[in-house]
Amino acid sequence: MTWSEDFIAAFNTHEVEPMLALCSPDIYWDDVSGHIGYKGLDGVKTMVELTLMAIPDCKFAHHGGMKHGNQYSVEWTISGTIFNTEFACRGASVGETDDDGLIVHNRDYWDSRSFPEMPAGPDNPDLEELQAKHS
Repeated sequence: MTWSEDFIAAFNTHEVEPMLALCSPDIYWDDVSGHIGYKGLDGVKTMVELTLMAIPDCKFAHHGGMKHGNQYSVEWTISGTIFNTEFACRGASVGETDDDGLIVHNRDYWDSRSFPEMPAGPDNPDLEELQAKHS
């Protein structure tokens, strides 16, 4: 498998350890579209656990990628069920690795318009309505 296919396969195990094995202890994982940053291996663990809690049936499809020196990019689609709604959301991960090949900085960009119940999502829900629904 290619490096980008290994990246996607780690997510698709639904386990934390395979994702941590790809990451440097000093990693910064930046969910640009979600406006959330995760620092260190504990941060990545939290990110994986939150993803699996919110979308327990999530599946990433690999659309391609490249690794050149210490830089990489991966195109993907995440699909699954969230808020009792099936969805598919395209995205890309871009980042850098250290000299041992471990991720030191990852930036995820994804289409929030295709993600259910996100502000600017497909139905553009009212923020107060969402807060009342999920409180």
